[in-house]
Amino acid sequence: MKTVVSVLIVIAMAFAVTGCTREMELASRDVLFQSSNFSALMAGVYEGDMSLWELSKQGDFGIGTFNGLDGELIMHGGAFYRIGADGIAYSFADEEMLRHTYVPFAAVTHFDTDQSVAVTGVIDYEQLQAHIDNFLRTKNVPVAIRIEGLFRSVRVRSVPRQTPPYAPLTQVTATQPVYEHRNVRGILVGFRLPQFMAGVNVPGYHLHFISQDRTYGGHVLDVELEGVNIQLDYTSEFEMVLPNNDLYQQSNFSSATAAQTSQVE
Repeated sequence: MKTVVSVLIVIAMAFAVTGCTREMELASRDVLFQSSNFSALMAGVYEGDMSLWELSKQGDFGIGTFNGLDGELIMHGGAFYRIGADGIAYSFADEEMLRHTYVPFAAVTHFDTDQSVAVTGVIDYEQLQAHIDNFLRTKNVPVAIRIEGLFRSVRVRSVPRQTPPYAPLTQVTATQPVYEHRNVRGILVGFRLPQFMAGVNVPGYHLHFISQDRTYGGHVLDVELEGVNIQLDYTSEFEMVLPNNDLYQQSNFSSATAAQTSQVE
């Protein structure tokens, strides 16, 4: 009888350990990982030392930009895309490219759908944000957002590559190329962040678009959509790694205001 009891205890303990390990694995995926902060980007810190290869270890979904502000970054399904100033999406063919391509700012997570919301009618960008806000379980944690379906119209931008000395982001976006696409299928990738993250990232909505065939896209300025599926992933943990270079360490980026952030978004 003792032997049986001891075996059952061992089995129960094994299940308990397995359960805890499983919970820890799931918890570790609910992390918003960020390279640098948005205040630095606003000030013109367009050089980072984190490669796409390193970034890929932290998630399979996210947005950002590239060194020199060379286009908009989209990560979806573990694949990286760079939307150039021409509005065209460029993919990364091999590991070598990932190891030698760096970002000054990016936010990524492992996307696991926690909640789905359908849109059957036609709504614009402002209505989309209100629609999601109405369904959110909480507005106090970062939420990764994936939206796929038909876009009646989507207006996007992607800034051209910059050279030192770098101008602040407000000056760069003042002359940004803007493109509008109509009646296309595609995906919105991005985040809704709480107000307390102002300066660290962009509070509110920050979304990038890529077409279904992965050939064009950009940073979303406006959108009208119909019949889309919205997937939400709540990320209860946050991790940020700061650049280890002179440009970052010697720059003054404490003066970025909410109005300036809204201007570049």
